[in-house]
Amino acid sequence: MQFEVLRVVSTGFPLLILDQQEEWSQVEDFKYRKGWVANKLLAENSSVILKIAKGNLRSGPSLNDSIVKEINNGAIMQIEGEQGSWLKVINLDGITGWVHKWSVWP
Repeated sequence: MQFEVLRVVSTGFPLLILDQQEEWSQVEDFKYRKGWVANKLLAENSSVILKIAKGNLRSGPSLNDSIVKEINNGAIMQIEGEQGSWLKVINLDGITGWVHKWSVWP
């Protein structure tokens, strides 16, 4: 039996697990697209993706902290830490900053 490949995602791309059956997991991405992935290809999620049109990486966990870099929708970032409603992240360019939790998925 063969199935259609719906999408290929890179390592670190955040996915939400919705269901598991034997060696497969049903997953959803930040655009609510669903599909099935072999469990052996999944890892603990430590990344987020910017879900708003534009966002800012800030030097600290506050809107009063300076902007380190402007980021665009779909930017993937690894979580480095957390403080209240803020996440300390590092983007794919290696730039570290803080983003508010409401601006990212999941």
